[in-house]
Amino acid sequence: MADPMYEPDDIVCEQYKVVRQLGAGGFAKTFLVQDTKCLDAIRVLKVLSSGMSPELFEREARKLESIGKAPGFPTLFAFMQDGDRFLLIMQYIEGPDLSERVGQLRNLSDVVRFISDALDALCVLQRNHIVHRDIKPSNLIHSVEEGKTYVVDFGIAK
Repeated sequence: MADPMYEPDDIVCEQYKVVRQLGAGGFAKTFLVQDTKCLDAIRVLKVLSSGMSPELFEREARKLESIGKAPGFPTLFAFMQDGDRFLLIMQYIEGPDLSERVGQLRNLSDVVRFISDALDALCVLQRNHIVHRDIKPSNLIHSVEEGKTYVVDFGIAK
């Protein structure tokens, strides 16, 4: 991925103010941002690795947009380019991932609800012929606000 990358307080695409970097992987870097044109709503900015064709990026973004309307997936608010960078603006899900939450699941009903939410989301992927290819505890986030599980990180979905 080409540097320089975004720093705190940078404004991206004249709308998104970078708060901090959330993570980095082989296919993308993610940032927590404020949407300055939407009452400072908190969002996730995902910067995809360079080398992707614009056509492939748009196809993948549209796929994410369609499943983001289903329960268990973060909403995709926008996709765009910033120079040679491909960007996704998505819903921020505040809460621990499964690897952080596993010790907090104290009773069977908590475990069943967590797994049931994840399985419902995976069924949506299957119905849409999408293979996530990276299901792991850190890609299952439990929303503190809603008490639901979300499937995230479609960097290598097919």
